[in-house]
Amino acid sequence: MSRENGDPTSLERWITFISIASIIFGIALVIISPQLPTKFLQDVSLGVGLALAPSGFIGILADWLIFGKLIEALRMSTSTLGTKTKSLASEINSLRISTDFLKRSSDLGLEMIYPNRATALKGFVSFMQDEAQRKDIKSKLIIVGSSIKGLLENVKDMPEIVKDAIENGADLRILLTHPEYSQYRENQEDRPYGAIEDEIFDGIRKLESCIEVDYPCPPGLKLSPIVRLYKGTPTCFMIIAGDRMLINPYPYEEEAYRSFCISVTKVEPRGSTAEAESTIYDQYMRAHFEKPWERNAIPYQHYWLEGPDPKKAWDRDSCYGDVFAVQDAGHFYLAVYLSGQRKAEVRGIPTSIPCANQNEESGFLVLPTSFSIGLFDTRSNAWRYLNQEIGLLNLHHERRRGKASGKVNGNLLNDYLWLGLFDPEEKVVNPNPLEDSPIEALNGQPRPLFYVELADKHALQTSLPVCSGKGEDQKG
Repeated sequence: MSRENGDPTSLERWITFISIASIIFGIALVIISPQLPTKFLQDVSLGVGLALAPSGFIGILADWLIFGKLIEALRMSTSTLGTKTKSLASEINSLRISTDFLKRSSDLGLEMIYPNRATALKGFVSFMQDEAQRKDIKSKLIIVGSSIKGLLENVKDMPEIVKDAIENGADLRILLTHPEYSQYRENQEDRPYGAIEDEIFDGIRKLESCIEVDYPCPPGLKLSPIVRLYKGTPTCFMIIAGDRMLINPYPYEEEAYRSFCISVTKVEPRGSTAEAESTIYDQYMRAHFEKPWERNAIPYQHYWLEGPDPKKAWDRDSCYGDVFAVQDAGHFYLAVYLSGQRKAEVRGIPTSIPCANQNEESGFLVLPTSFSIGLFDTRSNAWRYLNQEIGLLNLHHERRRGKASGKVNGNLLNDYLWLGLFDPEEKVVNPNPLEDSPIEALNGQPRPLFYVELADKHALQTSLPVCSGKGEDQKG
């Protein structure tokens, strides 16, 4: 057992010292007893010596065999009690931290945390459905994200939710990434160039498909006021359903749907949060939606790409493609998709398509594999081709689909009347001329192979809030 001076059990050392002293003093008395002058002193010295020396040996033996073990046990018990006391203090501290966390979570409105978006959406969908089906002006459904692809894949009822929200007059707004900025997320997520841009426009198409819009109305007539495109890369995917909110951060180099989600609820600021107005719901409502929506987000226009027969009316199931335009100050972002008629059940546009010519005879146009995209400029009364700005629209040799997109200077609706697709080598020409056009440069000239009459579409958007019915004799 320990004999160090710093040992707290010092009694043990005193017993040992006294025992040794008794042995030495007892032996000394036994030795000097014969030398004492009287018989009485000799007997007393011998008796005390014989008593002290054995007692010292017994004391040492008791110290080592009995008392020492008790002291050692006491020391071990004291050490164990100290360890348990420290552990208890640590648990009390953890409990205090947990209590503080729960209190702060309650003050901030935090409800739950999930490992990924798909798990979080399983329970959150019911809040979205309830909010979409409410029939009062207080109902609110807001979506903020890079695109809506992940939401459409995880929430099968999403088109129905959007439709219900529109029909019931909910405050429905969707804030997506401007396609001009989507390339930055593509680089970080190691996605192909243009992939997120395609997801953005494809999500818009799918949302529009749940709203009945007939020719000749623009397909985005009801949805475009609801959707805006933010000029910047997103930091969080977010859904607001009434007083509840789901937040899903975007890691730098991973898709957001793999990242954790938190669910929060709207609470009244209290305690230390009241002065800063820093509840999670209020922070993200203000900084992640309201400010971006008003300050740095712009609406879009969506047109069906028609042609080449001007007498045939197109709808969303049988149009030849889509044209999306996002008008900014001084320039617009243009995306032109050519993908063929969906009703024809082909993977893309066929190599030749039927087309009635000006003599009312049926014929076929053998299409090129590349197209120049032109805008008819009202200032110069001539076609302006965008081969330099956004390049040619090249069809995939198997899928027969193609896209061209990019930024173009000017104002699409103020400066241009038509958008058209042409054979860049001018070998294939639409046999149907543009008749009775008020623009002399266009009157009697062949129409583009595929086209959109921008001026007419713009007039319809501003003058017809609701459209229905199809007209076979209406053009473009």
